[in-house]
Amino acid sequence: MVTMIMLILEAAIQPTSKKHPNFKRLLDVGETTVRHTDSEGKAFFDNLDQGTYQITEIKTEPGNALLKEPIIFTLPFTMTMEEAAQYQNVDFDSAKEDVGYTNKWYFYNCKYDITNNAVFKMPMTGDDGKWKYGFIGFGMVAALGCGYVVLNTKNHKKRNYRKMKKQK
Repeated sequence: MVTMIMLILEAAIQPTSKKHPNFKRLLDVGETTVRHTDSEGKAFFDNLDQGTYQITEIKTEPGNALLKEPIIFTLPFTMTMEEAAQYQNVDFDSAKEDVGYTNKWYFYNCKYDITNNAVFKMPMTGDDGKWKYGFIGFGMVAALGCGYVVLNTKNHKKRNYRKMKKQK
């Protein structure tokens, strides 16, 4: 399953690139990058600086629907211990806790599972789309039949009128 997604950096929070001399920022504010998913449907973005990002799906597999809304997220992703308990699958190995100040956990390695919905296809009921030609043909036969009846009635009246005139 190969999908094409685009990542946009909407706003940077605090540039970490100044703190780490070996850090090479993937995007500056307003820039975009496009990634193709691998054979397992995974795409990776590394060297993302702190900021707000938007993931937009721009191409998907045939038969699947594109995401209706872009995914907007902020790095670092923050949550309290209570919020993490609601998710039930939070990995704290790479998280850092802000003890005594906000008491929130900061996550810099985030994983998003995105599922594309299949496009609904109307089931075929044996129709091949040629029924409209039958209606067109029936309509033409009906119109010609009505025209014949009208013209034949007029001609019949004329013939009867002429016969009556001759008999007088």
